[in-house]
Amino acid sequence: TDRAEVFDSITRSACELLGAKLARLWVQQPGTSELMIAASWGLDPGLEMQLTSHPTIRLDTELIGWIAKSKTPEFIADVRTDTRWVDHEVADRLGLTSFAGVPLVAGDTVVGVLSVLTGSARVLDRNDHDVLKIFADQAAIAIERARLYERLADKTQRLEVLNRLALGMTATLGQQQVFTTVARAAVELFGDVGCSLWVLDRETDELALVADEGVRFPA
Repeated sequence: TDRAEVFDSITRSACELLGAKLARLWVQQPGTSELMIAASWGLDPGLEMQLTSHPTIRLDTELIGWIAKSKTPEFIADVRTDTRWVDHEVADRLGLTSFAGVPLVAGDTVVGVLSVLTGSARVLDRNDHDVLKIFADQAAIAIERARLYERLADKTQRLEVLNRLALGMTATLGQQQVFTTVARAAVELFGDVGCSLWVLDRETDELALVADEGVRFPA
């Protein structure tokens, strides 16, 4: 399953499950201390942008970051008046009332934060909180599985490239064909990059450009 589809499914399901006006999924970027908004469901994107000044949040800033860092859920009965919610005016303008934010934890690792906001006619109660926590556990598992699937797919693709390269080396190829095959394989292995292959001339002790694929680098 495509990771983006998993993210969209999580936010859509959260809205449907809790009758929320907006659900947003923030995912922690591997190797960083930042969360990036990965998916949302409910509000028009133009309206939603009024709630977020930046697509990324540091773990030590804002309510979402605090939820991730502390691994602790946060519930606000009325974001229009609660001091934990920064912009009361925007919440009132968009007709938002209750907020619930839960960390998505896989094992001991926080993979993201799921937040939901309700409209004025829907206030989240304790039962909703419990349901959201259970849903968050399942969402964290789904995110980890999607990431694992992508890593396995990437590894499989790279192995296929290496296998083709090995077969090409064992075939009867001219020297220039070998150089070109190596350069093309490097581009496939490492994605949106270019590859320049240089070979050392032992007699002159100079490098000679023998193959150039993808983005061209200056000599």
